[in-house]
Amino acid sequence: MITAQEKPNCRNCGVPMLIVGGDGRIVDCCHLLEPLFDGTADEIVGHPITDFLPSLTLAGLVEQVNPAAEDAVMRGVHGRDLKGRDLDLSMYICPFVDQDGSTCCSVVIRDIKNEVKTERLLRDELLLSDSAVRSAQIGVFEYYPETRSVKVSRVWRELMNIFGGDSDEVQAEWRRKVHPDDLHRALDPVEKCLDGRASHAHSDYRVRRSEDEAWRWVRAGVSVDERDTDGTPIRLTGAMTDVTNMKESENKIRRSEETLRLAFDSAPIGKAINGLDLRILRANQALADLLGYTPEELSQLSFKDIIRPEDFEKASARIRRMIAGEIGTYQIEKKFVRKDGSEVWGLMIAGVVRDSEGQPIEWVLQIVDVSEHHRLSDMKSEFIATVSHELRTPLTGILGAMTLLNSMTAGTLPEQAARLLYIAEENGHKLHALIDDILDFERFSNGRAAFSISKCEIVPLLEEAVFSNEPTAKKFEVDCSIVVEDRSLQAYCDPKKFQQVMANLLSNAAKFATPGSTVRVNAVSSGDSVRVSVINEGPGIPDDFHESVFKPFAQAEMSSKRCRGGTGLGLSICKEIVEQSGGAIGFESEPEGQTEFWFTVPTDLAQAAE
Repeated sequence: MITAQEKPNCRNCGVPMLIVGGDGRIVDCCHLLEPLFDGTADEIVGHPITDFLPSLTLAGLVEQVNPAAEDAVMRGVHGRDLKGRDLDLSMYICPFVDQDGSTCCSVVIRDIKNEVKTERLLRDELLLSDSAVRSAQIGVFEYYPETRSVKVSRVWRELMNIFGGDSDEVQAEWRRKVHPDDLHRALDPVEKCLDGRASHAHSDYRVRRSEDEAWRWVRAGVSVDERDTDGTPIRLTGAMTDVTNMKESENKIRRSEETLRLAFDSAPIGKAINGLDLRILRANQALADLLGYTPEELSQLSFKDIIRPEDFEKASARIRRMIAGEIGTYQIEKKFVRKDGSEVWGLMIAGVVRDSEGQPIEWVLQIVDVSEHHRLSDMKSEFIATVSHELRTPLTGILGAMTLLNSMTAGTLPEQAARLLYIAEENGHKLHALIDDILDFERFSNGRAAFSISKCEIVPLLEEAVFSNEPTAKKFEVDCSIVVEDRSLQAYCDPKKFQQVMANLLSNAAKFATPGSTVRVNAVSSGDSVRVSVINEGPGIPDDFHESVFKPFAQAEMSSKRCRGGTGLGLSICKEIVEQSGGAIGFESEPEGQTEFWFTVPTDLAQAAE
């Protein structure tokens, strides 16, 4: 403690200081403390020191000074200004005895609010960092090359199940726990950092916490944290985490990718992965064999190079619509061009691969060799055409003769002979119709039928169809009516093929309609097409026959019980015509109620021409 002296005058001393008198009140104050305590020096003087330092009286200030010292420094002192607001303060305390023998104190005060705030933020960040490290189970270690010693964190010890022991013992135990085949790999990052090959390196290796546990994978990263003046590393810092689950996931993904690769490369079906610009990115051996290339040669080509020029525009348009998400998968039989210029029939199946956000990445092409199928189909078609021709030619002569005979002998033959002659002529007409249907079905099913697509007015076509099929309607004692609200409907179709579809649907509706009822025909606009419906009232279609309606030669009645006739090919031919014209066909039926057959005619030329 300073010996007796006069109370110092600190009003303009240039130091943020105040004087506390023997009675514990402030007797003098520097102007520099006015902003801190939010008042003038005159307002501050006379206040008890406890008004500004609630936890410290004069005696408390003096007690902070070690008996062997003359002054003391205090940090983190809680204070208040004249308005009672909290302050964070640092103080330099120097007690002295005045001339009256009273113990006084000079106190230099500094505002450390910003420092305290910074310290709190740093402490919070350290706590948060430590919490994150513990939560993430990241083991931290330091290595000092000069002494070959290590320091390890608690999490590191938990990961390795190594507790206690000095640096040498820790390193020895760690070596014993590393898989013998991985020890070199585990030490490699440290060696790279020490010999200057890298400033940061990492490695994955296997460890075992105890003899009875399975091997686990850890990933350790090491970096140079401190160097001496010569640039030599003197401290390395590292972090280690358990990556066993990640390794297992990687192995599963790798096995899955290998399985997919083998499935792709070894598939007996030709496959190719293509870019959105139609370039072939990768092809398997089966596709290469089919087209006469090597897989490497195919990867230098595009889809345009392997398809016939006359088919490319239509096929590429469908692929781009598929990529855009307008249609699903694309499947069609096409001729593909081989390396030597020859052509081969292939069933083409295409689908799009999309990312997690639904954006297209690439598309996959599969081509199945159907050349043998087409060869056999051609043989069958030729056989059917030959047989049908050989049947049709004599049958035409027979029918002509029967018709002439009927006209010449009308009323002159006995009733039984006339009836047999009539039956023979009717059966001849049925046989002729069957031959025509078989030839039509063969042409449509093999895609050999020619279509002449044009923009047509739908209502006049319906009126023509109803008029042409009026004799059939009268035969089955039904009427036909057209119900159309919009007579301006237009769509793209082949007028002759349209009439063929309507003839089959109207004939079918009349056959199975209740006598005396009316077959209704209507047409409405439906999105990008016109929907045409033929509706009758009758027994309906049995539920167990729904799946067979459009199959060739299918009949709802047993052949021995059929009373209405027909080849069973009409609806199959309708389906081929409608779908090859870019439309769709279907039906809805209620037992002993209304049956509706409908088909659509596209209003978009591109869709009709596909």
